This record gives sequence, structure tokens and C-alpha cells, in this order.
Amino acid sequence: MEIIFRPHIKQDKAWRYLQDKTTIQILYGGSACSGKSYLGCMWLFLSCLQYPGTRWLMGRSRLGILKRTTLNTFIDIIKKYNFDKCHINNSTSIIYFDNGSQIVLADLYHYPADPNYDRLGSLELTGAFVDELSEISQIGIEVLTSRIRYKLTEYNLTPKLFCASNPYQGWSKNYFFTPYVENRELEHIKFIPALPTDNPDAPKIYLESLNKVLDHALKQRLLYGDWNFDDDAYNLFQYDKLQQTFYNDIFVNIDDKLYLSVDVGDLGKDKTVIGIWKGWSCVKLIKIEKNETTQVVQKVRDLMAEYKILISHIIIDATGVGAGVASLLKGCVRYMAGGKSLNTGYRNLKTELMYKFAERINNLDCNFLFPYDDELIQEALLYKKTFTDTTAGITNKDEIKKKLSRSPDTIDCLYLRAFFDIKIGGATKIIVM
Repeated sequence: MEIIFRPHIKQDKAWRYLQDKTTIQILYGGSACSGKSYLGCMWLFLSCLQYPGTRWLMGRSRLGILKRTTLNTFIDIIKKYNFDKCHINNSTSIIYFDNGSQIVLADLYHYPADPNYDRLGSLELTGAFVDELSEISQIGIEVLTSRIRYKLTEYNLTPKLFCASNPYQGWSKNYFFTPYVENRELEHIKFIPALPTDNPDAPKIYLESLNKVLDHALKQRLLYGDWNFDDDAYNLFQYDKLQQTFYNDIFVNIDDKLYLSVDVGDLGKDKTVIGIWKGWSCVKLIKIEKNETTQVVQKVRDLMAEYKILISHIIIDATGVGAGVASLLKGCVRYMAGGKSLNTGYRNLKTELMYKFAERINNLDCNFLFPYDDELIQEALLYKKTFTDTTAGITNKDEIKKKLSRSPDTIDCLYLRAFFDIKIGGATKIIVM
């Protein structure tokens, strides 16, 4: 059978990188409807046909999302060419070709139980396509790249990792986009910007609808492919300062007071996150999945004993299921997110604490001594400043949960530390219940 693929100009540039002998990692990054997923799926499809017996990977942060989105693009391609010499096994999540080639459908989410992606340890690949790179941690990409070695010598191939992404304020911007715009790209790492106007097949009515319904920041990001889409005036956290909190190399002062902040997982569905602080250095971050109230209480008590933390220096979000934990830890600070702010000008207490916590981050007064946490970066950057007259607010948590498809548990634990530093009339306000 004959398969004809006519890439548009930007796709052709990416295709040349996919075929050369020097490029290893490629990010095709741009706006919606620029042909990113289609190009990745077409590359996997044609590669499987051209190199029998090879093994490739199609990945995204969640397998369920992958099957509902990127995989459908792949299915559209095989239907377009009436190709019937492959089948999808849903139980193994592998696409099998009659010539022995395979495409592994992979969940690349950064699970706390598998921080080093050990699940990829025994996998050998010929190449990989990752859709929506913004959802994947950097360590996941590093591990995945190390697995690309299968039958490369046999076919004289160079290992290739092809990624697609909309603009995003995360590690991938610094890794791919910034070196590109500053004209300092490495020979083996390439970035290709793409817009809907580069794609002749982009439906005009769809682009017109995006222009009408998207807010300014989303329009800059999804329609115009602007990697600097965020308006600094509305950023609660400064991205570069947030990154630097992991690399400040600040020595913990042994005289600093110890605190413990706890965000209790909702009905066992979300994670319970516990932060241990020495002054404004978070020395340890603990994430617990699906634990009962009594187990969380016991964990807090164990940490109190280990670090010798006063009960009055422990703050627990007592909203919802956290109330049960707080009630069993007599003397701790019972925090209610919707409570009245301690100083005027803030919508509620959570808003005041978030602003104070962000101020510490942005002034480089805060230091994270636990390993780099990409989930925390994502969560923090989604919180924006909002204003009603003279009252300061922040992005609604429900909006953030929708964007993350989970609760922002880590930031919800860490910002509680600011409670102990809120001052009224020059005196620190501490409420112990």
C-alpha cells in the first residue's frame, strides 16, 4: 500500500530533526490546532512500518487521558489510510503491528510511590512521543530518554524523543524554549514554534471561537503560542524565585523555631501532606496516600516526638475531614480557610496567608530543603491574584483542581506556615484552639 504524508512547513522542519543523526530531543511547542499530536502520531505510525520489529512509546501524564485524546488521533490516521495490519490491546495498552512492531501506551505521571520512574526500568524503546510535555516532570523525561536504545544499531538509528506541548511556565520552558529564543540551543536539543496559522487544515471557525471565548492569558497561550503569556501583575508567585527556593543552599539556623503544617486529604481521595519547618526552611515534606484519621494523627504525633515540635506550633487545615485530625490533637492551631482575614484588604484568611507565603518566596526568604517538586511548581503557578475594588483575592481552588485534575495538596500544606508570621499592630497573632 502507498502512504503519502504531506507535512506543512513547521511539521516538515520537525520531521527533518526526527530523521537526522544529531538531534535527540525535540519539542514541537505552540498553540492549539498547530498539528502537534498529529505529527507525533504520524511519526510513530510510519516508523513502525519502516522498521519492522521495533518498539515505540506514546505517552502522556495519565493513561486514561491518553486513550481519550492522543490515541484517537492515531486511530484517525489508520482509518484515513484504511490500514488494518495493527490492533490495539486494551488490556496490555499496546498497539501491535503485523510486522512485529509495537507502540506502548504509557502513563508518565510522577507518582510519589515511584519518584524515579522505576516502572520504566526494564523497558527498551526505539523512540518515544510524549504529548503535552507540560504535564510531565523533568526526571520522567530524563529516564524515558535513557530507555531509547532498542534496535538502534540494527537500523542505524539515532535515539529520538519527540514532545508536543502548549506554552507552559515550567521546566520545559527553560529547557527548550529559552535556549531557542536566546540562540544558544544545544546541537541535540531542538525547539520548533508553531501556530494555528502554520496549519492549513486548522478550522477557521474553531480559531474564531477561541478568539471570542478565551481570556487574555489563555488567548496568548493557546491561540498565539506565547510562552511569556502570564501577566506579571497577576502572578502570585514569581516563577524564577519559586525555582530558586530549591537551590538557595541556605544553612538552617539551629535556633530557628520548629513548625509543622498539615493539609489532610479529603475522604482518602487526595493526599495528606505534612511539612516540617525550621524557621522558614521546609526541611522535610511527607505525602501520605489514603490514610485514616487515626493514622494521620499518629504520624503527626510521631513527628512531634522526633523533631520536638510544640503542639502550639502545629497548624492543621480543619476544613472538612481535617476537623477530625485537629480535634484529636488538642492545642494545635485549627485553621479554617474561609475564616476572616486577620488584617483588612484580603477576601479571607486563606488569601492573606497565600499572599504572605508568596511574599516570602518572591523575596527569597523561604527555602525548600526537600527534593525538587514539579507538582508544587505547577500548583503554585496556577494561583493568580484577583481584585474586587480594594479587596485582594486569589484563584478559586475549584478552578485549580479542574486544571490539575487533582487537588493542589502540596501548596495547600506549605502556605499554612505563613499563619505563624501574620502580625497585627506589630504583634504576632497566634490562635490556639
